[in-house]
Amino acid sequence: MKLNEYQINEIKKACESVEYGSVTIRMNPTLDHMDLIVDKQIRLKAEPTKPPLKEVDKKY
Repeated sequence: MKLNEYQINEIKKACESVEYGSVTIRMNPTLDHMDLIVDKQIRLKAEPTKPPLKEVDKKY
């Protein structure tokens, strides 16, 4: 399947809209179309749920 300029520009827009995640391209040349699946993810930093261990506890 040969991509036209419109499809290439839409792929670029989809990629630019994702900070963290993925863009999947599905093509079906017999039906002459393509699907863009945009998966945007949010990554959150985990905070420790218990206080730092004492030196005596670290060896276990």
